[in-house]
Amino acid sequence: MRSQKSKNTQKMYKLLDEFISYMYDKRTGSDMTADSYYRDIDRFITYLTDHDITSLKKVSKEDVLIMSVCFVRARSPEARSPTRPMPGT
Repeated sequence: MRSQKSKNTQKMYKLLDEFISYMYDKRTGSDMTADSYYRDIDRFITYLTDHDITSLKKVSKEDVLIMSVCFVRARSPEARSPTRPMPGT
């Protein structure tokens, strides 16, 4: 099972590399945009493998929603500065 998980993870990273290469080749945005996409998708692949989701076909809407919330929380000012008081408090 471990080798199959590894194979499927490798396939996901191959798709990610192809997507990022496409972005660079077609100049669909800045290099910083492509780098940001890579980091976000890499985190998503890590989430999937950590939760034993070894195929993109098995990704549910719930998986995408959970990761979306995690991305928003990670990028919020409160996540970066937990000691900063909230407005109105």
